[in-house]
Amino acid sequence: MKNKNLYVLIPVVLIIWGVLGFKFFNSLSKDINSISTNSLQETIQNPKIPRNLRMLKLRDIDKDPFLGLSYQKPSRNYNNHHVKKISRIEWPPITYLGSIEDASDSNSIHIIKVGRSQFLFENGDIHLEVKLIRTFKNKVRLSYKGESKVFIKS
Repeated sequence: MKNKNLYVLIPVVLIIWGVLGFKFFNSLSKDINSISTNSLQETIQNPKIPRNLRMLKLRDIDKDPFLGLSYQKPSRNYNNHHVKKISRIEWPPITYLGSIEDASDSNSIHIIKVGRSQFLFENGDIHLEVKLIRTFKNKVRLSYKGESKVFIKS
């Protein structure tokens, strides 16, 4: 009985190893250029899309699925005076250099560099379309073409 099984198993094993060896050596000898480009172009140009494909839509979340807490959208409480306007006017290079104050007089003179020129400003003065609106301790508010900015002393 042992010899009968052995005579059947040896040819089966040799056939399996022969098929595997044939496939292995056959794949080594294939040339890369022998792949047909027509079939590749057809698959790229005409991709098959399943007919039962449908668009999915996400639902809004009512509550957290893990913690069980209700979900609240963040409130949009914007105050208009905190919103900064985007500057569309190109300002000239401006530097606030400081101020000269007289102890007896409440008026002060501020030295401001606009472009490459230095000017002496008092409240309300205009030089090169730049107007001094208001002064603070270490900063000034200037207006240029209807838009105002604050400049800090450098």
